[in-house]
Amino acid sequence: DVFHSQDVYSLPVAYLGSRTSGARLIYDVHEYYIGTPALADRFLERTIWGTIEGAFIREADRVITVCDSIADVLRKRYGIPRPRVVRNLPRLRHVPRTDALRRWLGIPDEEPVLVYQGVIQRGRGLFVAIEALRRLKRGVLVFLGDGALRDEVREYAVRAGIEDRVFLPGWVPLEKLPIYTASADVGLCLIENLGYSYYVSLPNKLFQYIMAGVPVLASDFPEIGKVVREAGVGLLADPSDPEDVAAKARRLLEDRGLWERCSKNAEKAAEVYNWEKEKERLVEVYRTVCDCLH
Repeated sequence: DVFHSQDVYSLPVAYLGSRTSGARLIYDVHEYYIGTPALADRFLERTIWGTIEGAFIREADRVITVCDSIADVLRKRYGIPRPRVVRNLPRLRHVPRTDALRRWLGIPDEEPVLVYQGVIQRGRGLFVAIEALRRLKRGVLVFLGDGALRDEVREYAVRAGIEDRVFLPGWVPLEKLPIYTASADVGLCLIENLGYSYYVSLPNKLFQYIMAGVPVLASDFPEIGKVVREAGVGLLADPSDPEDVAAKARRLLEDRGLWERCSKNAEKAAEVYNWEKEKERLVEVYRTVCDCLH
């Protein structure tokens, strides 16, 4: 009934499949690909992919994307109706506060825990986080994940002289991730401005922190900032400035009243930012294009 194209790579194939079979076509844009760092210095590739996207996006029966900023830029660039926003949100799960990270990694009770979860790669504020930690008298930093920069991050921590305060235990199973997240004191979402796609991103980790009731320290960018401000779940910082990141982390860790307000607000926000509510937007999109759902 429907060909659902995830990203521009599959769009031409999905278009051909839908047109030869009489099916409908939904184009699902999870990032603004021609605005990603991967294409920043590749004019020819960026032009080719932009041309391909422009040629086929107008043929889609519906276009969906993950945030308002990308919806607006797609509408303006390609002259299409504004795409429907369907955010990438975790399933609703009530997670009590735990001490899982402390027990697993041997972190003393008196040391606050800052956590980053996700792929260890460029553009995630990893080195800025280490520099910020170096400016804090107390605290440890845990990277839950793996990636190409893992060894480089470890070496950077050694050069900074705080290797005993930085932990890189690798991936944890997705179903157990909330338990570990809920044992942190601050969740880091320090996306760097390496291109428009990053600047307007709305990372899943932001909502995973919220789901676990963990106050957030995040980049002061349009989409991330809107969620953090409206929900009151944390503080925003300049992800290129270790001093600013350290100052905001210090506030969250030392102002117990602020920390508790952000944590309580996160618990309330989890009732809004969850897949059980968000999925209705996706179901609505399918209802509008697919007779079998009527």
